[in-house]
Amino acid sequence: MTIQGLACLLALAIVAACEAPAGGAWPRQGVADRKEAKPSATAVTASDLRLHASVERDSFLVGEPVYLELRLENTGRQSHRVFGSLDPSDGAVEVLVMDPNGREHHFVPLVETEQDESIMVDLGPSAAVGAVAPVFFGANGWTFPSPGRYGVTAVYRTKARDAQVMEVRSAVLNVEVRASADGAGEFLAGGSPPSLEAGKFLTWQAGDHLTAGRAHLENLLTRYPRSDLTHYALSALSRSEGTRFLDYRSRTVRAPNCELALARLRGVVDERLPGYVRMQNALTRARCAVRARDIAGARAAIGDVRGMAGERPEYQGLVAQATELERSLSPQGRQ
Repeated sequence: MTIQGLACLLALAIVAACEAPAGGAWPRQGVADRKEAKPSATAVTASDLRLHASVERDSFLVGEPVYLELRLENTGRQSHRVFGSLDPSDGAVEVLVMDPNGREHHFVPLVETEQDESIMVDLGPSAAVGAVAPVFFGANGWTFPSPGRYGVTAVYRTKARDAQVMEVRSAVLNVEVRASADGAGEFLAGGSPPSLEAGKFLTWQAGDHLTAGRAHLENLLTRYPRSDLTHYALSALSRSEGTRFLDYRSRTVRAPNCELALARLRGVVDERLPGYVRMQNALTRARCAVRARDIAGARAAIGDVRGMAGERPEYQGLVAQATELERSLSPQGRQ
């Protein structure tokens, strides 16, 4: 089967996009490896843009979700026209991973869209845009499947004049991955079909159709109840259960089950999780409080999101979600 013949994947029942490398669709002629494709433009470095890539932890367990925090900053004196989204699935940022054996891999998001110039923004002097991207699992499976040191580099590219591409690279980020003492990580990221479905579910934090993946996560909770990985599994299951979901296979909508979602969250120790996941858990609490018309509870959870996010551009997408929930608490929003 050619690359062009690969099936498109419908993500979260609302996004349809073909799996393709970050930075755009596969070349028209189709290649097995994007390094075989002929470059279409000359890359030039933007001297007054800086791309920062970071993670919250010094090391991770095998199978532990890794969230890459990205920030593009204008260090110059003039504005730049840049993409407002640094999410690799939106095509402007590519993530390169060097494995412990020295082999470089291109992280391929589960879904990807073409670069959309409608999300271009003017980035003024000292201003920054940011995003948080799950990079632990993609279209090629688990990104960090075994212990060792991985090198992660983010590359921002956009069109420039005269058939050139403006490119900004982050410094290499070292990600240490260690084996889990109880074997939970090796169970979660073992590469079996249920393991791969579980990786998708953890990435999307949803997917009613991923029945084998959900079962794999439930088995993780049963077999390794004391593993730090259980807090990620409970968080993902809670977010899914606390959100309305359209099953594209049956064309039916499953209503939120906030009782179950909040019961899952009661088993989560937030201190075991990175800030991005803690904020998502706070949003789940806020959504369920809104549904229960618990205005005080909703405002408290929304305040938690804003407090953790601060002014960091990486988290402003979650702040926007919190703001939208807050609007629903007004008399007009409740009508």
